[in-house]
Amino acid sequence: MEIQDRIGENQKTIDDEEKLYHEIINHWETIPRIPKNEEVINALNPLPFNPSDTPPHMFDSSREKDMLFEQITTEIKCKFPFYMLPRWFAARKANTMIDSEWAKKEQNLKETYERHLEAYELKVADGKKEWDKTEQERIRRLQAILDRNLSEIHAASIELIQTIHFPYETSCDIHVDDDAILYIHLDLPEIEDVIPTHRKTVFKNANIKEIKIDKLARNRDYFNLVIGQSVLIACTLCSALPSVPSVHIAAYTQRKRRTEFDATDTYVYDIIFPREKLSIFNPEKTSLQQFISNLHPVMDITGDMHLSAIQPPGWIKQVSKINESANK
Repeated sequence: MEIQDRIGENQKTIDDEEKLYHEIINHWETIPRIPKNEEVINALNPLPFNPSDTPPHMFDSSREKDMLFEQITTEIKCKFPFYMLPRWFAARKANTMIDSEWAKKEQNLKETYERHLEAYELKVADGKKEWDKTEQERIRRLQAILDRNLSEIHAASIELIQTIHFPYETSCDIHVDDDAILYIHLDLPEIEDVIPTHRKTVFKNANIKEIKIDKLARNRDYFNLVIGQSVLIACTLCSALPSVPSVHIAAYTQRKRRTEFDATDTYVYDIIFPREKLSIFNPEKTSLQQFISNLHPVMDITGDMHLSAIQPPGWIKQVSKINESANK
């Protein structure tokens, strides 16, 4: 292989890896839209059932009869040993047979069509029955959420978070207070587990070498990854839970302890996401850092964008006490 081909091949491999890496870092940007009030009210109306299958087509009598005539004519010609038997002779004979043969075939075609139509109508009826049942349950749950049924909001929150695809293993605890505010206790990966320390480059001799990535670049990617995750979670919850006024997210990592007295869980941010702020956020127009800054979060960011440790939020202990009381 020519050296230029090797360079091109290696560079493509590196470019593909870089593309995948940036897709992971920016996975949160596909945030769902927060519906407007009128859209929520309209969602209380049942959606119509639209069957995916198409009904069977009625047969074309004229076409089917012509095809039968051609079939009878061909069969008559084949019965005679004369190669040069005129077609008009076979056609004349077929004319004497077509009415009786067509009556039988037409009856068979009708029976087949009616059988397929009956099966289709039964399938549509079953599908509509299941659809109506699903719609009734959807509307019931939505109305319960609008009425601030806290157990329904909590159950829906768990289901929603389970639908989010995260690029790494994620776990969290969820609490909803009497005002339907959601509190998310989020477990984050450590930077060493998700952000590489080196990047690859291709030299003129086609060899690949790893070059160390500076702290600022790594910390910036980690910021986008873990802060973006909180935005994705908050938007997902608010998009489907219209009675939730805000989502409060506190996130921590399990950083290595330097001494036995250091805490295992290190909190790195505590952010309140109001619904109205999420509804107008557009990642294409406003940077993540600017958006978060406007929310006045509790976090400590150093000059190289390192997320330093913060004090555990006070609401963590309060929620823990509530959960302990509920479990007794």
